[in-house]
Amino acid sequence: YLTVVFRQAGTTPMRSLLEMRLRRASIMLLEPHCAEKTVAEVSRRCGFASAAHFSRAFRAMFGTTPLGWRKKGRYSSPE
Repeated sequence: YLTVVFRQAGTTPMRSLLEMRLRRASIMLLEPHCAEKTVAEVSRRCGFASAAHFSRAFRAMFGTTPLGWRKKGRYSSPE
């Protein structure tokens, strides 16, 4: 049933989970208490085994690298 609901929404359960993890990472990259954490550590905390995969997925969703996101210090929802 859930797969049908996700399909009607135009996504899949795995895609939705990936987007939630990436949104959480985007917030963590900007949180002051996470400023000392590396991008690789943020990616691990958000459930990514590979920092390279995390960076590619992040760039695809937000249009910039995780480090670029952190340097700009911005948050905007992906379209």
